[in-house]
Amino acid sequence: MTIEVHRLDHGEGKNTWSVMVVAEHWWDEQHKLLRNNLWATHLSGSRLSVSEWFDRQADIFDRSQRTTVKAERGG
Repeated sequence: MTIEVHRLDHGEGKNTWSVMVVAEHWWDEQHKLLRNNLWATHLSGSRLSVSEWFDRQADIFDRSQRTTVKAERGG
């Protein structure tokens, strides 16, 4: 098993917040993947600010994917 732990800190004046993201990877004896777990927890700041930031990032990613697909199709 391996565990990755990442702390995300974001600061915009009063909208400073932190979250911790953990990724767990489990393998058997032959190194075949058994499962992956990904979870996050709020550490500090406004939960609403965290949620809004992640929503904005998802929108940015979605728009970039649509642009990429459109470009690949020649449009």
